[in-house]
Amino acid sequence: MNKTTHLLSASAIALSVGLAGSLAATPAKAVDITDNISLDFIYETAYGFVDASEATQGNNAVDSDILTDGEVHFGASFDTDDGYTIGAKVELGSAQSSTNNADELYAYVSGGFGRVEVGDQDGAADKLAWEVPNVGYGQLEGDYSDFAGPGANVAISESGDDTKVTYYTPSFNGVKLGASFAPADDEGSNIVTTQGEEENQIELGLSIDQSINDVDVEIGLVYFQDNQEDGAEDFGAWAAGINFSIQDFTFGIGHMDNGDGGATTAGDDVAGTAAGVTYGMGAWEFGLSYVTNENSALTAQDSEVYATGFNYEWKPKVKGNTPVTVNFSGDIVRFDSDASNNGATAADSGTIGILFTSVEF
Repeated sequence: MNKTTHLLSASAIALSVGLAGSLAATPAKAVDITDNISLDFIYETAYGFVDASEATQGNNAVDSDILTDGEVHFGASFDTDDGYTIGAKVELGSAQSSTNNADELYAYVSGGFGRVEVGDQDGAADKLAWEVPNVGYGQLEGDYSDFAGPGANVAISESGDDTKVTYYTPSFNGVKLGASFAPADDEGSNIVTTQGEEENQIELGLSIDQSINDVDVEIGLVYFQDNQEDGAEDFGAWAAGINFSIQDFTFGIGHMDNGDGGATTAGDDVAGTAAGVTYGMGAWEFGLSYVTNENSALTAQDSEVYATGFNYEWKPKVKGNTPVTVNFSGDIVRFDSDASNNGATAADSGTIGILFTSVEF
C-alpha cells in the first residue's frame, strides 16, 4: 500500500467517524404521518319524486328515481418552523357514473401574508360568495333540478375547477379579499393554445363577517369576468347578499346578475333574487327559501321556485369519539315557469319531493 493510499484510507476513516458522531448528536426524527395526512369519505343518496305538468314530464315520464354520489378526499399539510403551512389536497368522485374521477387537485401555502392556492380548485367567486340560508339537501342551494324544474339563479357563473392561481388575504377584523386567475377553460394536464376557448378568467371576492349587538352579519360580494373566444358574448357577472344570524335563526337575501352569461346574442341576460331563513333546534334544522328567476333570451322562461326542508344530524359515539356524521333530510320544492319569451314553450309547473341521507367520516 503506497503513501497516497494510506492517506485516503485515513481520510475515509476520519469522515466515517465524523458522520457517526454527527448523527449520534442530532438523531433523525420521523414525521408522525397521522398528524399530517387526512382522509375523508362522503356518501350521499337522494330519492326524488316529481308531480309536474305534461310540459315538464311528457306523457310517459318516470316520476321518481334514486341517485347516489360520493367523494373521497386526501389531504396533507405541514407546519414549517418559520411559520408557514404547506399542503395539498385531492378530491375523487366515487359515483359509478364518474368516469373521470378526479374532482379537485391543488396545493397551497399560507401564513401571515394570507393564502395562495394553485391547481384545480374553485376560486374566489365561489368561496367568498353569499349563499341562501339552507339545511340538509339545500332547498334552493341543493340539486333539486337534477330531478325536474328550472335551476335557481342564486350563484353566478365562474371558472369552477379550471386550473388557476388564487390568493386570499388574511382576515382583517372579519374582512377577507380574494382573487383568482385561470388562463383558459381547462383542467389538469389539458393544454389549450388553439382559438375558440374561454380565456383570462378573473374572479374577485369580498367577504365580511361581523358581530353587532349579538347579531352575526355575513356579507358576500363577488365578480367574475369571462372572455369568450367561441363566438359567445364576453360577460361580467356579479352577486351580492347578506345574512343575519340571531340566536337560532338565520335570515338572508341576495341578488345575482350573470350578464350575458356566455350567450351568443348580446342582451340575453340572466338574473335572480333569492331569500331564505333557517331555524336550528338541537339536532334538528328547518329551512325555507324562495327565488325569482329572470331570463331575457327569446327561448328562455322566467320562473319562481319555492322550497322548504328539514335536516336531522346524528353523531353517534364510537369509543367516546364522534368520527361519523349522519344526516337525514327532506325537501319539498315547488316551481312555476312562465311561457318562453317567444311563446314557443308553454308555461309549466310542478312539485318535487326529496328524501336525502349522507354519511361523512
